[in-house]
Amino acid sequence: MLVVELDGATHSSDAEVSYDQARTEYLQRHGYRVLRLSNSYIFEDLTAALDMIAQALNYAPDDPTRR
Repeated sequence: MLVVELDGATHSSDAEVSYDQARTEYLQRHGYRVLRLSNSYIFEDLTAALDMIAQALNYAPDDPTRR
């Protein structure tokens, strides 16, 4: 299971980074993988961002048949 989060400019303060980290840890404890991409990365190179998401979807660390 993959969560893709697009982060804007509001994810740069210490408090926001800490909140994001806590949320990521919560999701990971519940079996999710988290991929964070900045909004600027999406806007600057959508193709590369989509490739990164596709690679993350194809990578299953707990499935030895999908390495």
